[in-house]
Amino acid sequence: MAVVLDPGIAQRPMSGLTVDAEQSSVIVQRRLEIAEELGEAVERVRVQTPDWSVLTQRVVLVSLSIGYYRARLRLQAEDLGLQALKDRDPEFAQSLSQAVLLGSKRLLPDDLMRRVELVESKARYALERNSLATGFGHLVSRELYPELRDILSGLRDEFFALRDELVARYEEVYNEMLVVYRRMGRGVLETYRRDGRQVDEPEAQWVESYARRVMSNLPSADTIGASYSIDWYPTFLATSAEVAEDLALATLRQREAELEQARLRLEAQNIRYQEDFTYQKMQEELEAVRAAARREQELVLEVQDHARRQHSEWVEGTFKEISCQLREIVYEDVVNVLNSMKAHGHLVRNSSKEIKTVIERLRRLNYLDDVDVNAVKRQLEAIVESNPKRRNPAAITEVLTEIATLARADLLAAGRSPRSGAAVAIPDAVNPAQRAQARRKLYAPPPILEVPHTGRRRGLAASPALPL
Repeated sequence: MAVVLDPGIAQRPMSGLTVDAEQSSVIVQRRLEIAEELGEAVERVRVQTPDWSVLTQRVVLVSLSIGYYRARLRLQAEDLGLQALKDRDPEFAQSLSQAVLLGSKRLLPDDLMRRVELVESKARYALERNSLATGFGHLVSRELYPELRDILSGLRDEFFALRDELVARYEEVYNEMLVVYRRMGRGVLETYRRDGRQVDEPEAQWVESYARRVMSNLPSADTIGASYSIDWYPTFLATSAEVAEDLALATLRQREAELEQARLRLEAQNIRYQEDFTYQKMQEELEAVRAAARREQELVLEVQDHARRQHSEWVEGTFKEISCQLREIVYEDVVNVLNSMKAHGHLVRNSSKEIKTVIERLRRLNYLDDVDVNAVKRQLEAIVESNPKRRNPAAITEVLTEIATLARADLLAAGRSPRSGAAVAIPDAVNPAQRAQARRKLYAPPPILEVPHTGRRRGLAASPALPL
């Protein structure tokens, strides 16, 4: 639900969702509460209902799938030479299992796997950076999707190049890790000996056996190569809120056709069999079919009602999630900038870049033309467009504080728990008066953010005094 204070700044109202009487009463009550909070007359507070098509016409759902052999195995106590101690001391063994997580061991070189993991991290970050996560998945602007696709395509090429490198160097990599576990095996053997454990095999043979036992868990080159996969799938969201209802209606039509066929069949049988007993039996069968159809229709109506309510919840939840994520972006970055200004006394270059990044993200991710977000963007644009040499830190701090205060209030009202901003004068609990004041300032024209220019008048230079 969006609240508009002034028709001059209102966006085009969204429509398309109908509401029943119960929902209408909730909206009326909510409208009264918001009007009281804002100190406005009820008739001046307008209600906008979200239109699912506004969202679906602008975004696609993108899912990213990345898979590869992680080359990790669970680290065991015997890998560290602790098995003998566990066998001798049950209390130590029990405490070790209860309190210590031994982690994992690598079967492939760390530098190679880190490069693969970095590509995966970049791909997931690219999707997260250019989308909003919702219950449906990651929503990406259709305008932005080609750019995201190019980024992911480049990372996919890099990903498979690393796979090819690993497969080509498989024997070399295997021997490299074998050397690592031989060194580790010597340390484990030394631990065994210090612990008083007898080893029957020669040292070199025991160490080699230890290393090859560990590396026997490494799959073949072909198996590792086949495990590498990376792809993404753009999906259009359904534009109709009645998809589930249409399916239920189709089921009902099918059932009605079956009922008609049963009736025709019974009529044909009645013509063929005129005995009273048979006739009554056929009538009972027909009534049973009709009763089953009525039950089916009731079930269809129940399913239809549930599908409508569920779809409505999904739509409202998605709109709420988009709204909250945009405000989280604003709140987190604005608090960062305020902390920087508190430390430096002015807006440093990195903070100015951070504000520009926020503006760009809001431009790309504000799929629903959220009027509050657009107002925030205008205020932030005024800051970055001001003259860096004449910026008024106090005025900029005031604007950023009001933006963060409103964002925090909206997040708290939505049930989110943003980090505290008390260190930069943002109240942890924002009361209705503070929220209303922040919103009014947000919609007001941007204030003057530069100190007045005071030019100096240059007079004639004083002549030096002549010596007497």
